[in-house]
Amino acid sequence: METRTTLSRKERERLARREEILAAAKKVFSERGFEKATLDEIAEVAEFGKGTIYNYFSSKEELFASIIERGIDSFQRFVSERITNKISPKEKVATYVDAAFDFFQQHRQLFSILVLERHKLERVDNEWFNRCCQQQSEQIAFLNGLIKEGIRIGEFKNLPADKLAQFLTGMIHVSIFHAIRNPQSVNLKKDAKIIKELFFEGVALIDSNGLQ
Repeated sequence: METRTTLSRKERERLARREEILAAAKKVFSERGFEKATLDEIAEVAEFGKGTIYNYFSSKEELFASIIERGIDSFQRFVSERITNKISPKEKVATYVDAAFDFFQQHRQLFSILVLERHKLERVDNEWFNRCCQQQSEQIAFLNGLIKEGIRIGEFKNLPADKLAQFLTGMIHVSIFHAIRNPQSVNLKKDAKIIKELFFEGVALIDSNGLQ
């Protein structure tokens, strides 16, 4: 028999309060940056007392690290859910690119922190930084696996899959970085199309009919 865990009202309220604190912190960190942001500002946005935040997070550093780790995990789930076994490796890679830009569109504040502020995590807490680096490595390994599968079945040229995964990830990150810095001058759909064209024209094998 399937059993379900039912949270008490107190537990639900605690989880909801934690989510509100994280949402407020995400807003403040994305607007002010880690170094300038304060717990007082986060408490004001969350409409809680500063002491309430300490009931959930021991410091600004822990709150910041939690947002980073949680954000990377959310991105991984978002991308993985878009990719099914029913499509070819080439289609999976294309879906990966589109999903990355779609996630950015839906979570601009989060991406601002991930792209512009994440490097500060190393100074904040080395353990958290290493955990986030491991998450990033897992995401590149996931993309690496898609490319290897394309090489195996003859869709892609026999090039180093790990390097191709790094290059593709780099193009996505640079495009998103510019979108954060210059939101009015960037067309994300156009950028995604260009990235896919550049990547596939470089790695896709051409058949006897001259088709990729």
